[in-house]
Amino acid sequence: MKSIIKQLLLNLLIVFSIGSCSCSTKESKKEWTSEAADGYLLRVKKIDSYTSHKGILTGIDYGTSHSYRYSFKLSPGRIYWEGDGTMPKELIICRDELYVNYYRETYQLQSDKQIYSVQSQYAKHVDKRYFFKLLGEQYWVDAMEEDHKKAKDCKKLAIPNEGEFKMIS
Repeated sequence: MKSIIKQLLLNLLIVFSIGSCSCSTKESKKEWTSEAADGYLLRVKKIDSYTSHKGILTGIDYGTSHSYRYSFKLSPGRIYWEGDGTMPKELIICRDELYVNYYRETYQLQSDKQIYSVQSQYAKHVDKRYFFKLLGEQYWVDAMEEDHKKAKDCKKLAIPNEGEFKMIS
């Protein structure tokens, strides 16, 4: 009985040692600045993360995954946006409202195939800050494309990006 347990533990140790891997992550940052004619300053930041998995004992490379995060800050007003796995395309600045148009990659599983698509989505900025915009909160809510088309006096400001996604008409 003891020899069976020892053999089982030894086998588990061998399988664990061979199957174990180490992860290493490298990040790189890119920043852009864009200035609009009416005094808006837009600062865009992109963080690329590359994570690789390598076997501890075997040294086998099990693969590398890539992810990215865009964020921007719009001044004046200190307005922030962050999208994980999305790519911002443009800001729509209206008299009393602010919208962002961004691309998101989605996938569906159909008959053992993954079908990837890119969707254009909108978000509306909600600002509940008070006392010189020091207290309170600001956040983004999903919006429909028709919402910003109803708004008056809107200007579009292109957001610099690396063009990961392209919409095909």
